[in-house]
Amino acid sequence: MLAKKPLWDTFGAEIEGVDLSGELPPDTVRFILATLHEHQVLRFRNQSLSPEQFDRYGRIYGEPTPHVLDHFRLPGLPAVMKLTNASDRPDAIINGAAYWHTDQSYDAEPSSATTLHAIKVPKAGGGTRLANMFAAYDDLPESMKRKVDGLTVLHSYGNRDQGLDGEPEASPPREEQWSKLVPVKHPLARPHPITGRKALYAVAGTSRGIEGWPEDEAVDFLRELKAHALQPQYVRTLFYEVGDVAVWDTSSTMHAAEPLEEAAGEEDTRLMIRVSVRGKPPLLQ
Repeated sequence: MLAKKPLWDTFGAEIEGVDLSGELPPDTVRFILATLHEHQVLRFRNQSLSPEQFDRYGRIYGEPTPHVLDHFRLPGLPAVMKLTNASDRPDAIINGAAYWHTDQSYDAEPSSATTLHAIKVPKAGGGTRLANMFAAYDDLPESMKRKVDGLTVLHSYGNRDQGLDGEPEASPPREEQWSKLVPVKHPLARPHPITGRKALYAVAGTSRGIEGWPEDEAVDFLRELKAHALQPQYVRTLFYEVGDVAVWDTSSTMHAAEPLEEAAGEEDTRLMIRVSVRGKPPLLQ
């Protein structure tokens, strides 16, 4: 029987009573989507999905968005990425997602949801830190809301704060992939595409400037908002168990992988498969 319970004290939910490997009835999909849009982060335990089943399940959230780093995609499944700290890819950066960011905010039509399936988890660490950007916006003073409303932010691939206080580099694109990456613009206070509720959008990672502002002033202001959004009351960490499926609403969260060392063996290996989507869920179109 479908049920939900709190994942954390402030946001997030765990859904019970569903097997994601099969075809999901419309009522089940509606329940999942409504819970995601209310709670922003979902966890499903004890799932066992093949990459093909995971690809099919991910489509309930929107249109699959193949990542520009196409060398991390699974063969025959362009929307499914393999994420691991194992040294099986010579050009991989183990902690290439261990900085605060919003998935594919460097695209003109950015990601609307990202989902992961935990195949292997290390004995310690390997979680995902998530920030509640609805709450971060809601708690701004009214004068600050008036300031951010209507501002347009310039985004491009990478980590704006790379090297600052030890922040890592984003996984670098190959030479032929850079041609697909062009600067884009998004609202700083971005209404949610389904609910219309405003969130601070992607104030870390790809955000590089504000339209009409000097670059140094813009970056200082974006870093101020980033510091606000990463206060402890807005941030929680999702620690995985084998079989977990997690999904977060990228319109209302930022996230960062916990840094890991390169795996030395099975017990400290992290292996996930990932699908990111954009647009409205098919059932809500």
